[in-house]
Amino acid sequence: MKDKIERKISKISKDLIMQSLFRGVSAKRPEPGLIHHSGRGSQYCSHEYGKILNQFGMKTSMSRKGNHSKNTR
Repeated sequence: MKDKIERKISKISKDLIMQSLFRGVSAKRPEPGLIHHSGRGSQYCSHEYGKILNQFGMKTSMSRKGNHSKNTR
């Protein structure tokens, strides 16, 4: 049961992240080459998310593993 709940939460998170990306791109219309920086969460590392970033012409940037403080500087 715990695995089912964790998968559902993960899917909700991934869907929310994707929806947020689409809304942001729609509202701001960034030029190709924009650097999209994120943490290493599974929703950001997914093939599907990377494919969408590529479609928008964005470049990915992620903090190193175990170095979360870099995102705040």
